Amino acid sequence: MDMQRLAPTLEKQRRRYNVGLFFGVLMIVVILYTLMEVASNHASIASQATVIMIAFLPCFLLYKFVNNIYGKAVHTAFVDVVCLRGALTYSKLGFFEAREVDNHRILPDSSKSASGEGIKGAYRDVTFTLQEVSLKGKSGSTAFWGIVARIYLSHAFEAHTVILPRKALTPAARLRFPHWHQVALPKKYAAAYEGLTTDTVEARAVAPMAFVERVMDTGQLPSSKWMSLSFHNRELLIAYPRFRPLFVVPQLWQPVSAEAMQRCIWEVESIFQVIDTIKLNPQIRT
Repeated sequence: MDMQRLAPTLEKQRRRYNVGLFFGVLMIVVILYTLMEVASNHASIASQATVIMIAFLPCFLLYKFVNNIYGKAVHTAFVDVVCLRGALTYSKLGFFEAREVDNHRILPDSSKSASGEGIKGAYRDVTFTLQEVSLKGKSGSTAFWGIVARIYLSHAFEAHTVILPRKALTPAARLRFPHWHQVALPKKYAAAYEGLTTDTVEARAVAPMAFVERVMDTGQLPSSKWMSLSFHNRELLIAYPRFRPLFVVPQLWQPVSAEAMQRCIWEVESIFQVIDTIKLNPQIRT
């Protein structure tokens, strides 16, 4: 079953939930209307208005309850199809802790981290993990909430090369890269991004401008405003803020379409395309 076949199935399920919600709301309205009729003979207009206002609360709570059950059912069905489509494994708690990628130096400093849902699998013999990560700063504010992708390679880089948004390179952040060298970036991204490396010779080999442009074009598929890359050890790490979970399924009031479901897996498909691009670079051994 693909997205074209899944969407109509989920839409039928959504309509069944909406029918159940309708009868639930109708029952609440009938009960409250009866109470209001009883109260109308012994209470003021203000009391009647209070009863009407109270009617909104159980209806809202019922919607939240039904929407929660529906969301879990749709999420499960959606994830099952995604995993079957690409022979992937899903975990509600993710596959790694944020501290495991601290050595890449592209995520903000944090005092607390949490891993969200994630997908792990292989594409063209290259293993990858795609996962939601959230980081809290010392003040308790959100320092990062987005997607982190780890693409595992067969051979390690001798140097460490990163590409970061210039706005992320605050004076404090630059302290992570002492004595690192500048890397030339494609004109398309040079104004907004900065490249740094411990070895310019290796950086020019593994991350030439044409290759970097293709990787960043592909990685921007989920419409992330900013993204960061790190070529380090045996990994290519990609991180970008999303401020939402990895998979967001439509709400109960939203019709389910193949296009909407397809948008939910842009991240997965973008990683496939990044791997396709990596395969074209003979300097990166996968």
